[in-house]
Order: sequence, then C-alpha cells, then structure tokens
Amino acid sequence: MKDALNLRWHADRVKKGHLLTHPSDSPEWKSIDRLHKTLEDEVRNLRLGLCTDGMNPFGNLSSQHSTWPELLVIYNSPPWLCMKRKYIMLSLLISGLKQPGNDIDVYIAPLVEDLRKIWDEGVSVFDAYANEEFTLRAMLLCTVNDFPAYGKLRGYKNKGKKSCPICIDDLESTWIPKCKYVFMHHRKFLPRDHQYRKKKKLFNGEVEDRVARRPLTGYEVYEQVKGFETVFGKTGQVQEGEDRLWKKEAIFWKLPYWRDLQVRHCLDVMHIEKNVCDAILGTLMNIPGKTKDVRAMRDWFECKGLRPELWAHVKVSKKRNRADEV
Repeated sequence: MKDALNLRWHADRVKKGHLLTHPSDSPEWKSIDRLHKTLEDEVRNLRLGLCTDGMNPFGNLSSQHSTWPELLVIYNSPPWLCMKRKYIMLSLLISGLKQPGNDIDVYIAPLVEDLRKIWDEGVSVFDAYANEEFTLRAMLLCTVNDFPAYGKLRGYKNKGKKSCPICIDDLESTWIPKCKYVFMHHRKFLPRDHQYRKKKKLFNGEVEDRVARRPLTGYEVYEQVKGFETVFGKTGQVQEGEDRLWKKEAIFWKLPYWRDLQVRHCLDVMHIEKNVCDAILGTLMNIPGKTKDVRAMRDWFECKGLRPELWAHVKVSKKRNRADEV
C-alpha cells in the first residue's frame, strides 16, 4: 500500500515555487505530458531511468570478463526512495569475456520490446492504496551512464576530434603533437558580452566572436541515423568509412516517444566529478600518471607564443655538465 501511495507522490507533493526539486519539475517531464495525454491523465504511470555500466565483479582474479547490469529506477517515487536498493530493478545482466560494444542493442532488444508493449497496451495493475484496478503505462525518460557507455548506447563515436554527441559537426578541436586532441573553443558558450571572449593571451591567442549552435532536436538526430545499416558481431566493429560519426541506429529509436525527448541520455554526475577532480588535483599536485601538465602541452604554448610562464625550461647541471629538463 505504501509503494502504491509513493507512485502518486510527485503529483500530490507541495511544490516549492520554480525550484527543481524533482524530475517532474523539469521541462522534459512537462513536455511529454503535453504531447502524450494518455500518460498525463494517469499520475501513477511510470517514468523510468535506465542505468548501465561495465564492471568486473571478479577483480584481479579474472581480467577477461565484463558484466553490464541494466538497472531501472522509478522517478515517480520521492527522491529519498527512488535510489534505494529495494526500488531498483535489475532488468538485464550482460555477462561475457569482453564488453558488448556496438552489439549491446542485441541484448537490450527484449527490454525495449517490453517497454514498447507497456507503452502501447499497458498492463492491468491493482492499486492497494485506492483499492482499484487500472491500466499502468510506463516510458523510458532517459538513460544514465558514463561517457564511454553513452557512446555505446547512442551509437556515436565519442572519441577523437568530433567526440561530443551534442555538438557533432560543430565541434572544433586542436591536435597537440605527441599528445591528443584538445577542445579550446569553449568560450563560444559564454554570453556575447562576456569579458573572457576578448582575452586572447589567456586562451588560444584568438578573440572568440562565435555563438554555440543549439542542440539538435530528437527528430533532427533521427534524420541523421534513420536507415543506418548496422552490422553486429566482430565484423561490424571495423568497416569502411572509419571517419563517420555514427556507428548504428540505436535500438531506442523504436520507442515511439524517443524522438519527442529533449534529453535522451544523461551523464552520471559521480563519474564527471571524479574525473574532473582527478585531473585538477593530479595537475596541481603533479601526481605521476594523473597530471595533464605534460611536455607536449608546454611546447605547444611556446610554439604559439602563449603563456611564457608555462614554457618548458632547460636547466644546466653544474656537476655533470649536461642539460636537464625541468
């Protein structure tokens, strides 16, 4: 009975003005309600989130193993309950000698079929709190994962010079010799009158006067991947045209409401905080293997004539009469 009552919590709670205190306050939730009245008419209809990531449960005992749990969370519940172990559903467990990669859609296919059935037809459910039967429907509101899993689920090649699935072709990158691609044109996301746009010496030596492109809608993204020929299995990993950004038409596009969603994939905050914190602390404390302050970056600054205080210096040793890099 308590669980049945919790499904109504998002509608019966006292809202605090314009503050975002629950996913039901988001524009995404409200937009779906406007477009699909059958979902809005029944407050007990479920909004689900799919969380997945790869792990090795055996630790160092077996390095050739990968397990991908597919977890479903219910966003109707109060925030202090929806992430509790009791209310997280293990819908699928992918286990094998290696990561599923592009073939993850093969494993998720039965789950997507169930999600589509419960959206189109619904399931007859008894409500113990209201003491009545009703037709329950559910939708997948978003997926939650880290960035590598993000690329596998969406079917986007999120590595290299066009690694952002939001910017896609609008992303500009710079290749640092003996290092990697870096993305230094992030000032275009700032307001037009922001002071950082005119400070050349602090960034890449150029004034930024461009404006970031708006994110593509679900219908625009679907037009790019519609009819994309997907070859599963080992032969599908390496194909002609390796420079193409999309690898497949993700199976989630079979859900009738997927194109209506503004945000279909979300990044796990925990992974972002950890990676950013590791990079900042590793650089500030000069931790071997964790610092981003490498010789290639210092040489690039010197080549461009930027930030002289960051150039690599050469220190001549007095004892052995040789040059040591600092």
